[in-house]
Amino acid sequence: MSVTVAPPPNSPGASGPPAVPRFEYNLLRILRFVLGFAPPEQTELLIQGRMHPTPPCLSPVGVQLVRDTLAKGLVRRLAHAGGWRNAAFLRQGQPTTGRAWERVPLAERLLAFSPDPLAFLIWLTATRPGDFPWDREESPSTAADDLFFAVAYENLRQIPDLIERLNGKRVFRENALCWLLFPGDFGGTEAPRPPDFAPWFQPPRSVFLECLEPMLARHWVQTEREKSRIEDWRIMRRQGQAEAVALSAFLAAAEAAQRPDLARFLLRALAELLRVPDLSREFWTGGLREFRPTRLADRLETEQAAFAFLQQAEVLERWNRRSRTVSYFDEEYAASQLWKRDWETLNGDQSVTEAQRLLATLNPLRPT
Repeated sequence: MSVTVAPPPNSPGASGPPAVPRFEYNLLRILRFVLGFAPPEQTELLIQGRMHPTPPCLSPVGVQLVRDTLAKGLVRRLAHAGGWRNAAFLRQGQPTTGRAWERVPLAERLLAFSPDPLAFLIWLTATRPGDFPWDREESPSTAADDLFFAVAYENLRQIPDLIERLNGKRVFRENALCWLLFPGDFGGTEAPRPPDFAPWFQPPRSVFLECLEPMLARHWVQTEREKSRIEDWRIMRRQGQAEAVALSAFLAAAEAAQRPDLARFLLRALAELLRVPDLSREFWTGGLREFRPTRLADRLETEQAAFAFLQQAEVLERWNRRSRTVSYFDEEYAASQLWKRDWETLNGDQSVTEAQRLLATLNPLRPT
């Protein structure tokens, strides 16, 4: 969708808050919602209600307000999510401590948007999402685009019946951060295929992951705790299979990029989740009642899928074993020291032992 901007008015604007047409006012309200700064109750009718005719062009004031809200809103989201923390991450193989704006040069954290976010907002404002199709073009998205659409998808999921109309769109289906947050939404096939995670280990996307670490850890803890509410075996199996391929692809990309620090949110989530003593597998599968498979192999496969997150502990433990073999004269020494420190701080050994105990309940013959 092309966006036309109206020419500036001949007369200077009046003092006070800028005035915009009704369509642009509604668009700005929707933008605040998709950025997480407004509750869904205030915006749902604007998205699901009657259609609003699209104007032939947007005013310069409206476009400037969209740009300002979009840029400041995403920066605020990253800062609040974890960018404010005095944390240690790898830069060129060396641990660097500080807040995001202290660790990372400005050139590596600039936000550059394509026309897609504004076109998406116009589409949400002008039509009901199910009435007319919209998707981004085949051209590659920018890092800022990916962050915006992941944040938008997270908030739009709060509106009932909207998720099925969105998760099939390329702009979300090919977004690696959407997959990392909600793999179950995109795993509708027997062999789900996540997008390439490799670009997320280069700036500015890697900076996004650094800032989002606490949020990602909390998100996965919450996701695992909510599995006991899943009653349908088919839904559990589909979600678990999607989680397995998404997390495996993410960890493989982290290993290839030599950025284990960007997977630290998984170690944090494991530590938080498994600090409760004597968890049983019913913590994950206790709600399964509907459409119980008749074959034992299918039931076992579904229960194993429910433990997809815990199975990633084996990869993290392998990284820890390897870090202990790195000598002082190796190039990876500084990075290995950071991983060992995080492993000890987050009780990695205890988490892996507990994860292995739970996985063994699925298959008593499984080696530990």
